Amino acid sequence: EVHATVGNLNNRIGVPMTLFGLQAAHRWAVVEVGTNQPGEVAELGRVTAPDLAILTLIDFEHTEGLGDLDGIEKEEGAIFGALREGGVAIGYADDPRVQRQLALVEQCQRFTYGYGKEADCLICDHQMQEDGSGRVELEIRSGAFGGASPSAPGEGVSSRISLKTPLTGKPGALAVAAALSATFALLQELPSRQVLESCLVGAGEAGRVTPVQTELDVLLLDDSYNSNPASVELSLDSATSLAQVRSGRLFCVLGDMLELGQFAEDAHRAMGKSVASADPALFVGIGPFSVLAVEQASALRIPARHFPSTHRVAEFLLGELRPRDVVLIKASRGIRAEKVVQELARQLGTSKRETS
Repeated sequence: EVHATVGNLNNRIGVPMTLFGLQAAHRWAVVEVGTNQPGEVAELGRVTAPDLAILTLIDFEHTEGLGDLDGIEKEEGAIFGALREGGVAIGYADDPRVQRQLALVEQCQRFTYGYGKEADCLICDHQMQEDGSGRVELEIRSGAFGGASPSAPGEGVSSRISLKTPLTGKPGALAVAAALSATFALLQELPSRQVLESCLVGAGEAGRVTPVQTELDVLLLDDSYNSNPASVELSLDSATSLAQVRSGRLFCVLGDMLELGQFAEDAHRAMGKSVASADPALFVGIGPFSVLAVEQASALRIPARHFPSTHRVAEFLLGELRPRDVVLIKASRGIRAEKVVQELARQLGTSKRETS
């Protein structure tokens, strides 16, 4: 009964393609709306006419086309303006810019999720396992949507729920919270923990902070789908925590963050500093802008190596890795960092834990 965006079909071509896939049997449609030019979200919002919209984060991305951070906020906030009257606007509670856009919403219900105590869906705790999976504890605030605390069948009257999830780290916890918020907003109740966990079994897809366990007990953290400054910080946090849980070394393989325009050089230098804070055993940068990140990390005494492309990166890493190590691979789509993941997985062998 659910139809959803596949891959990265989220632009002026991809969104209509997704909508044309709707059939009479579908009850719900989950459509990703992307942008890299002003006006794109408003146009796609008009086309989709959503009953519910989620704004996950407003930060530096596609600045080459969208300008500065204020331009990004205006563009991405337009999704709330496309909501039907009586719809639901859901936003990340810990992002002041998302909160500012939520405050502008009229004639619609508003709902928030995050770590802040004022969030309607509060992430109380999340813990990570050695394979990258975890457990997230969430609570729906009493009085959300003007009602009482939701009760879940078999869960008593408490609004707290603890879920096992294959999704990794803070990005995974936030994704679960956003999904749970949408579920509660649409159904006005929480399904049982067993139902929610069964829905999460297949959550995630290759390239989006996806753990890939290898036969030689090296864990690859495949985040090759895309990259921007905010997501790099989140992924580094997840990879660092995962290496600590596994008592292994951390390897950071980060490629260029594309379409940042005038902010590109500063953003890549900042990326080098962030990598240094994670204190990896080795940092590998890929692409022309990543030279700046490698230089910055090297200046902070982090072992680092630069490659102009993905060619021979996996070959180089294979001589460095040992059991229990964690390898984060992340870059913008144009770098094709998935080639590094695929070659490492082929050489190291894979044991199936990963999500579909």
